[in-house]
This record gives sequence, structure tokens and C-alpha cells, in this order.
Amino acid sequence: MTAPAPSADAPSEALRAHLHDKRHQLQYRLELSALYHQKRARFFDLVDKLSTFIAVAGSTSAVAVVMGAGENSWVYVCFSAVVALVSTVTLVFAPSTKARDHYSLGRDYRHLIAELHAEGDYPRAEVLDQLGAKCAQLEAEEPAALNGLVVECENLLRMAHTGKPVAKLPRPKRWLIHFCDITPPPPIEPTAD
Repeated sequence: MTAPAPSADAPSEALRAHLHDKRHQLQYRLELSALYHQKRARFFDLVDKLSTFIAVAGSTSAVAVVMGAGENSWVYVCFSAVVALVSTVTLVFAPSTKARDHYSLGRDYRHLIAELHAEGDYPRAEVLDQLGAKCAQLEAEEPAALNGLVVECENLLRMAHTGKPVAKLPRPKRWLIHFCDITPPPPIEPTAD
């Protein structure tokens, strides 16, 4: 929960603290989005490369079927079917296009982070409002987020700053975070250390 903005009559130190907090909230939002889109871009790029490899490697079996391979022709037919399936899925879901889209969004968020850093630790309120509006515009262009991947990105950011994760994702769920939307686990209760 954020504190209300100090009034114009408030001491400048309170206003500076408010702007500093607002800056860090915006920075966290931008870093989380940039990391999320970087991970999605890498995943779709990997899917695209794997499907291309399968299509190229499996196409040799299709050639063998056409040329009338001998006794193991059923193996080549199976390979040809796998190639056809993978190629169809690749054409329908277009992982390379999705990778480029996520890469572009991640790049745009990193540009906003750079603009925020250029303003220093205590940017003017107008600058924060402008950057917040640009962030909201980017968020409006995003595809729906996968909750499990968001939690994984939050964990990475939190671990970088405090060494403690937000929530523990079980390994089977971590394997699925790029494929489907999973229900995130409850947050880890802070302990008094």
C-alpha cells in the first residue's frame, strides 16, 4: 500500500521520500516486465529452433520414404508424421513471431528503465507520471501474463535484492510455467532473522 502524496505545503523531505518510493515502485514494475518478456522471448526462440531442427532432421526420413526405403519403412513414415505435426504446430503457433514480439516488449521496457535511471534517484513528479503512462501503454499491448512465470520472475528479482523468494514454486509447476497458466502458490511468510 502506498502512502498518499504529500501536499504542496509539506516539507520538501517528505515530497522527496514520496518521489523516491514512487520511483522504486515504477522501477520494480518495469524490471519485472522486462524480465518476464526476456524469459518468454528465450522460450519461444528455443521452441522455434527445436522445431526447425526436428523438421530438418526428420525431412531426411521423408526423402527415404519417397525413395522407397526397405524393410524399416514404417520408421520413416513415423518420422515423416512427426515432422508434419511439428511443422504444422510451428506454422499455426508461430513461435518465432512470438519471440520477436516479446523481445520487442522487453526492449521497450528496458528503454523505460534507462530513462528512469537517467533522471536520478529523485526525479520530478511529472517525469514519473510520464514514464508511468508509457509503462501503462506497453502493458496494454501485452498478451495475457502467465501467473507462474510472473511468480518466477518476482522470485528472481526478490532473490537478487533480499536473497529470499516471494513464493516457492514446486518443480513440476516450474516445468509448466511457459506452457500453461498455473495457480501461483501462496506467498512465503517472512521470518524474523
